[in-house]
Amino acid sequence: MKNTILIKVQRSFSKVRHTTVKYSPEILTGAGIIGLGATAYFAFKSAKKVEVITDDLENRRKIEEEIEALKDQIAEAAREGQDEKEVELKEQLSVMSKGFEPVSRPEVVRDLAGAVAKPVLTGGLSICAIALSYYIQHHRIMALAGAFASATLEREVFEKRFKEKYGEKQWEEFSEPTEEEQVVDKKGKEQTIKVKSKKDPSGLYGRWFDESSEYTADDLTYCAAFIDAQSTAMEDKMFRNGYIVLNDVLDKLGFERTRMGAFVGWDASQNFEIKRRTTTVTNPVTGEIETQIFVHWPKPKYVFDEIDYDGRYSE
Repeated sequence: MKNTILIKVQRSFSKVRHTTVKYSPEILTGAGIIGLGATAYFAFKSAKKVEVITDDLENRRKIEEEIEALKDQIAEAAREGQDEKEVELKEQLSVMSKGFEPVSRPEVVRDLAGAVAKPVLTGGLSICAIALSYYIQHHRIMALAGAFASATLEREVFEKRFKEKYGEKQWEEFSEPTEEEQVVDKKGKEQTIKVKSKKDPSGLYGRWFDESSEYTADDLTYCAAFIDAQSTAMEDKMFRNGYIVLNDVLDKLGFERTRMGAFVGWDASQNFEIKRRTTTVTNPVTGEIETQIFVHWPKPKYVFDEIDYDGRYSE
């Protein structure tokens, strides 16, 4: 029984720890923002304390100046032999110096440091929390970019070897997101049909254009012209900015954005072009043969690590 309870406690602790680590950037950013708000509040409260310290400092310096002036007057009265005036001035000096403490720099620094300690400490910790959240998120993105680069490289090697062995045309047919299915027709005979498949649900390399908001089923000529126009627009944007991300392409073509599309794309060192491939497939619902357009583009890469502005678009 005790072991069971202990295991449950350990699992709960591990779950809490995992959740905390998983959302640590959000937690740290939120804590940093709250801390900055607290810093502003503490700074407002400390302003009155600093004002009291500076007023006291000014008063003490003023008294110091008056004491120094009295000492000069006493010395002058002594030189001129004005004994009564000298005694009177000494009495004033005695009264003014009673209980007076000269200005001490270490004391002033200590008082000011104590007054502003809360806002400075809170502000420093808040900035550290925000910086740490950025550090964690940056390293996670870099790790993800490394994994993505490895996967892209594997696909590139596979594509190269396939083309060398079977040729470019065979590669286009092989990479086309379709699959063959065995169906029985109305006469009871089996036949093989080609239907659309979702072999690339991430949309990193292409999409069926009927998924686009710009798709018109009764006018594929318009669809083809639209795709070509967006390809030209993307090349112009590449020329202007030096890079484009996948979400830029998805936006132009009328597809939904993806998380991956926010930080993968192409820079000016790559040959970018949106291509289209028209193919005949069988509608799995109606069984009718229909023509569809598959839109595809070059392999994207992580673009925010190093952007090349000296590629083929730089001239």
